[in-house]
Amino acid sequence: MALTAADREALLDRVLDLQHDLGKYLRLPLRMLPKNASDADVHAALHEALLTTRRDAKGAVRGARAMWDEFASAASSSSGDLAKSAAFTALRAAVERALTWESALADPKKTISRAAVDDDFAAVQAALAALRDELETDG
Repeated sequence: MALTAADREALLDRVLDLQHDLGKYLRLPLRMLPKNASDADVHAALHEALLTTRRDAKGAVRGARAMWDEFASAASSSSGDLAKSAAFTALRAAVERALTWESALADPKKTISRAAVDDDFAAVQAALAALRDELETDG
């Protein structure tokens, strides 16, 4: 990936922010539930994970999709060809798969597989770590 040093540093900062905000807080609500949580509790946790993913110090709420869209926009406007990076491509696929769980929120009576959600959310964490590693290594 051919990035200027300034772009690499800016992208690395954004990846680290996304790793904290999306990677951490996407999984947290479901992981905090007890093993015997009800379907309603799982739905509420999934809602929190995807739609109210992060609250800032002032109480402003940002959802996973908004965080991803902001990152992807910044990444695509950087110099170089990040879109051709295997790590970025894997991250995009992982995030898109995780965001498909939004559709499960439409039916509160639908049983959601916590294991499947956690696997998809864990894939986002792993893909963020791989992109971080790639940016740090290419520097």
